[in-house]
Amino acid sequence: ISDGQSKNDKSMPPLLVANALECLASLIYDSIGDPGLSKEQNFNYSDPMDCLNFFVGLSGNSAWTIRQMSTLAASSLVAKMATKYLQKNEAIKVCLDCATKALKD
Repeated sequence: ISDGQSKNDKSMPPLLVANALECLASLIYDSIGDPGLSKEQNFNYSDPMDCLNFFVGLSGNSAWTIRQMSTLAASSLVAKMATKYLQKNEAIKVCLDCATKALKD
């Protein structure tokens, strides 16, 4: 899915990308990004907003399977994200952007 792929490269089928997103979403744990957790508990994640931006960026994909799964993955992340991130205006804007894209389908 990288922007650097040449036109001669075969792109990955959307269903495989959607399944990969589903696997990634299943790895999200409660209070991800919480600074109160130890490094072992937090698996060295420093900012779950990067992951949220990744999911929301894919929610504009032309394949509906990728749009659907990226939106579900983003909602899973938001449901389990540490509250300190959800209180930021950037997080609210990104969530609204995701919801807007999802409602277009």
